[in-house]
Amino acid sequence: MADLQLAFLIEYCAVAVINGSQGAPVRGPALVAWTAVGLVNRETPSNSASLNLIARPKRHGATVDSLVCGRKSAKTEHSRQEKLPIAGIQEVQEPTILYRQGGGMGFLAAGSGGAAVGQQGGRGPDDGGAQPVPDPGRAFPGVPDSAEQLDAALPDLDWSQLPPGFTRSLFAAPSGPLAVVSLGDPGGPPVVLVPGATGSKEDFVLMMPILAAAGCFALSFDLAGQYESAGAGPENLAPPQRHYSYGLFTDDLVAVLRDVVARSGRPAHVVGYSFAGTVAGLAHATDPGLFASLTLLGCPPLAGQSFRGISRIGPLTGLAGGRTGAALMIWGIKANVVPVLPGRLRFVRDRFRLTRRQSVRDIVELMQRSPDLAAVLAGAALPKLVAVGEHDLWPTRLHAAFAASIGASLSVYRSGHSPGETSPNQLCRDLLALFARAA
Repeated sequence: MADLQLAFLIEYCAVAVINGSQGAPVRGPALVAWTAVGLVNRETPSNSASLNLIARPKRHGATVDSLVCGRKSAKTEHSRQEKLPIAGIQEVQEPTILYRQGGGMGFLAAGSGGAAVGQQGGRGPDDGGAQPVPDPGRAFPGVPDSAEQLDAALPDLDWSQLPPGFTRSLFAAPSGPLAVVSLGDPGGPPVVLVPGATGSKEDFVLMMPILAAAGCFALSFDLAGQYESAGAGPENLAPPQRHYSYGLFTDDLVAVLRDVVARSGRPAHVVGYSFAGTVAGLAHATDPGLFASLTLLGCPPLAGQSFRGISRIGPLTGLAGGRTGAALMIWGIKANVVPVLPGRLRFVRDRFRLTRRQSVRDIVELMQRSPDLAAVLAGAALPKLVAVGEHDLWPTRLHAAFAASIGASLSVYRSGHSPGETSPNQLCRDLLALFARAA
């Protein structure tokens, strides 16, 4: 009875929020699933163009400078809801879009001394003299760059089949065997890509060939309890534990990084996606010498109950515990609530046959008590990037404030919560620019 009352309460409140901003309200099980994953906005496009922002840290948030062709972004349907106050977060002004077509030179790296990422320099009068320099490959402003064009032409594919050249292996982590894939020259700069909740190493299959072609050694693995790492879990720890924890995931990642760094003789560039972004931040706090750079991809930008900042329905997310939240999240993915192409849908449904439900439940509960990464990363001197889709679960203003609080660059793509799947060429372009700073 309590669960039924909860479902009705979520639907009633969400309908009240949606009504008037999107036309007819959504009802029934689909609304409950959307509420759980924060994906009420169905306009997440399959093709994407990046929005690069010039952001400077400020004492109480982020400011955005209009250095080149600056103009306010078009108001989205959810802009009114994004203005809802979030406890513990200072209000941040609406970001100013500088380049709707993308380009790695279009944002200023916080703490970079005025050098804009992905460009050859260019001194200006503001903020240390930084100003974007046009991409030599871009003939006219507004013309899509090659990375954006490649992303727009991405086909459907069989995500269960790795392309030629990939190597599969197992890594003996503290929690058990982790399924690993790698690609590229092992002597190249190592890049470790860590998937999020309900995800897997295959989520980076479009990115890894691009990174390998640039001379990097790209490696990814399934988190403990997820997909082909389903055998890894808290029961394997010494002493055995009952639940998946931040400590478990952090220790596993640190172990992977120590092995990678020992083999390559150099620190690794780490990309943590969604929940794994939080884990990557904690791993950096544990052993910062393992990191050459840190990219937080769609990482929860709020400490504590991180779901509270999700667009529209954030205040409702505290009503559901880990079991309910995980069940609705899985249902929404299987039901293709946010549509993906058929090949992708088959794969994400199939991998749930292996993923342990307990791992998803525990991760949802962990995300309801997220650590304060600003306190962990603000003083870290390494190059940092916060990369998100403009239709991410959390509104861009929260990601902008988070990026400023940790001294990171911010890159926003015209995509949803998974830029690695929908904007891999643009994301890799910006990653390689970040890596160049580390070098």
